[in-house]
Amino acid sequence: MLKKLNAAVVFSGLVLTHATGAIADPWGGGPGYSGVFYPSDADIVVRTPQQLTRALANGYQSIFIQGTLTFNATRHALVIPSNVTIGSNRGQAGATPGKLRFLQPSSGCASRHIPVIKAGNNVTITGLEIQGPSTQINTRCLETGIQQSNGYGLTVENSELWGWTAAAISFKRSTGGVVEYNYIHSNRRQQRGYGVVVQNGYSQVDIRFNVFNNNRHSIAGSGQNGEVYTAQWNLVLPERNGHGFDMHKANPRANNGNSGGERVDIRNNIFDHKHNTVCYGYPAVSIREIPTSGRATITGNYFKVEQSSGNCPSNNKKFVRRVNDANGNPPNDNALVNSNSFRAHIRYRRAGSQCYVVASSMTRAVLCDAVSRYIR
Repeated sequence: MLKKLNAAVVFSGLVLTHATGAIADPWGGGPGYSGVFYPSDADIVVRTPQQLTRALANGYQSIFIQGTLTFNATRHALVIPSNVTIGSNRGQAGATPGKLRFLQPSSGCASRHIPVIKAGNNVTITGLEIQGPSTQINTRCLETGIQQSNGYGLTVENSELWGWTAAAISFKRSTGGVVEYNYIHSNRRQQRGYGVVVQNGYSQVDIRFNVFNNNRHSIAGSGQNGEVYTAQWNLVLPERNGHGFDMHKANPRANNGNSGGERVDIRNNIFDHKHNTVCYGYPAVSIREIPTSGRATITGNYFKVEQSSGNCPSNNKKFVRRVNDANGNPPNDNALVNSNSFRAHIRYRRAGSQCYVVASSMTRAVLCDAVSRYIR
């Protein structure tokens, strides 16, 4: 018999600390977000795909997008040079933010990975809706929305991203990344379907104040050496077709030994996850191998479910990750329970035009568009 560890967290190890913080802007951005990008902040306003392409080619460094710009989802359909900001006014009262919409080309999609938006160094993408070509689970298509490769300083903020079959945002050997105040949802493809992913080693990103829903993995890592992510103050909503936050076990041949990335820091998030039955379901967090710097930090989080609920049959092995921690000892459920809140009472409410998530004693403003269906 295998002890059930899939109810909330499966992991290789953990560090127990406590953190507190106060957040004014709503998680997920949108109405109430204080850092809205206005037309007056930009060097130029564009209204067509051709105007955007020309503005990027002509060296404009701050570009406001108005209306819906439609592109084919092909490799590097949009290339954003270094030190450029593109954005729109998501969150401005009464305004409809600009949208980048990517459609499958008439020739069909590619089964090999296609990065659609290529970002240079120190690029900021803010206040946009960025729609990919498919929200399907069973598709051969493999498109990534935004990818920075061998770079640094990509910021994606106050945006809504959905419909990306591989990943909404990818950091590929890229450091200094920030993903904050976004609503990232409906990225669902089997074997991919990532909200945010660090991959190919030596990538680092801070992921904070976002709302995730209906992704296969909201955050993932390929597990190769040098991969780091910090995930804090995020809300993960109930719909999903895989576990929430992930770090893969890398191929030993690619790393001169097994690794689960370099460092994983998961703190002060809310996981509104539940399971279909006592013994079956995806964990909220799955760290599949020990990070090279030591144990993953999983602390201060709120989980809707319990950490452990007794024994489950061996056919649940798919969802059990009993990897020893950095000291060679099995994970300690009691330590996890003492540093996180399990079986937390998670609910949502509206007060005027603002919505809130309440997790036990913690209350945070949150994007109404993301949670309104859960308000009872």
